[in-house]
Amino acid sequence: MPAHSKSKPAPSKKSPSGLKTFRTLASFRLHVLARVSERFYEQFYQREFGLSLLECRLIGITGGFGQVSFKRVCEEGNLDKSHASRLVNRLIKRRLLQKVNNPSDQRSVMLTLSSAGRECHGELHACASGLANEWLSVLSAQARRSFEEALVKLAEQIRTMGEGGSRRRGLAGRRAKKYTRARMAPEPAPPLNEVIMDRRTARQLFDLLGTALGEAKPTPVRRSR
Repeated sequence: MPAHSKSKPAPSKKSPSGLKTFRTLASFRLHVLARVSERFYEQFYQREFGLSLLECRLIGITGGFGQVSFKRVCEEGNLDKSHASRLVNRLIKRRLLQKVNNPSDQRSVMLTLSSAGRECHGELHACASGLANEWLSVLSAQARRSFEEALVKLAEQIRTMGEGGSRRRGLAGRRAKKYTRARMAPEPAPPLNEVIMDRRTARQLFDLLGTALGEAKPTPVRRSR
């Protein structure tokens, strides 16, 4: 009788503490998958090409458009301008990317791949396609189509939710204030231990502090007979 591999039990909806768990939420699983996938690809591209994942993404975006504006690169890569500028400069120094004049706007430039960049783009795409096929090989053809369709719909939905975020800002603001106050509440100071010293020791301590601060003159200490 063939041995069957035991599947992992589904995580319980409640944690040992009795609170509801986040582990069964689709969004939580998606975030975990994204982090694991990003770490895997970052290590792969650094090892094989000496490039970061974002640098590879920028090469892919530029190659897909042929010539592309810096603004479009930021939009497609979901990057802020300062970060994207550093990436572009690094790729230009490595002679994978180059700037060309923008025929429709003389004040700006377009980005395009150099000959070395085009060669790199081809190798990157071949590796990315192979890894994607290996990753999706655990799914049937129908499941793969459904998954890819679901990704498109979910991406559109999260953008819609982001655009309509103003409806949730009021409640979110109250929650933020509530938990910010709780986090910033000062902790009670520990009780001070009582220190007992004789008058002569107290006077000497006072004189030392006064001399160090330059605010008091040493007071002669009367010797007890």
